[in-house]
Amino acid sequence: MTVDLQLDISHVNVTSAVELIPDHYLVTHHSKCSDWFHRVCLVNKEGKILHAHGGLKGSYHTLLDCPKSVAVDGDGFVYVIEEKTNRLVLNPTLEFIHIIQHDLPSGSRRMKVDKALKRIYVGHNRPSNRNTHCVTVIQI
Repeated sequence: MTVDLQLDISHVNVTSAVELIPDHYLVTHHSKCSDWFHRVCLVNKEGKILHAHGGLKGSYHTLLDCPKSVAVDGDGFVYVIEEKTNRLVLNPTLEFIHIIQHDLPSGSRRMKVDKALKRIYVGHNRPSNRNTHCVTVIQI
């Protein structure tokens, strides 16, 4: 299945997407050329934005800074990893809950939530050697 995203998402850097519930998807995206459109969006199967978190680039909890990956746990909580910061947890309607304070290296991109074990696995390159890959495990 292909979802054609509405124009303000499709013209920026889409970095990840997951299905939240049937026919509803979470999409992270940001604009490399500007401070606009650093968001995680809930879209329907037609690609229309139903709700969004973020907007202008920033580090305050209502803003995002280059979101790279999104995952959802068994209770519908949304986890977002950003390129340059530790990251944040949103509730199922994309309202801010709290920041997970964890020292993730810059450039962390891949994330998976194990719903049964209540863990987040974040894949990244080892800071001391960009050719070595490792995984950080965060208990939630």
